[in-house]
Amino acid sequence: MHRHRQDDKGIIHDLTSAHVTACGPRQFVLGALTMSVRVERAMLRSRGSSDEEFIETVKEIRECLLRIAGASDHDYTGVIMRGCGTVGLEGFLSSAIPRGGQCLLTRKGA
Repeated sequence: MHRHRQDDKGIIHDLTSAHVTACGPRQFVLGALTMSVRVERAMLRSRGSSDEEFIETVKEIRECLLRIAGASDHDYTGVIMRGCGTVGLEGFLSSAIPRGGQCLLTRKGA
């Protein structure tokens, strides 16, 4: 049974009862432990690839990608790649860096 609490910042906290095992109490929670009410409400409605709103949103994102890049929609198209950040980075590098070319990657943080 899932119980939730909303704090004063609109964050939903999962208060699911802990499972008791021979090793002691344990809690298993899939997904984010906290999320805003806005995100939780948005997740209540499913939008599939054939949904009109989904199609329009993807189109707007692709157009925005071209504007950010300063590229013409006559010569280029925006591509949205599914997957983790690594997948997107590999896709970019494999198409943007010529064979034998070089690229410097930097990383911030631990």
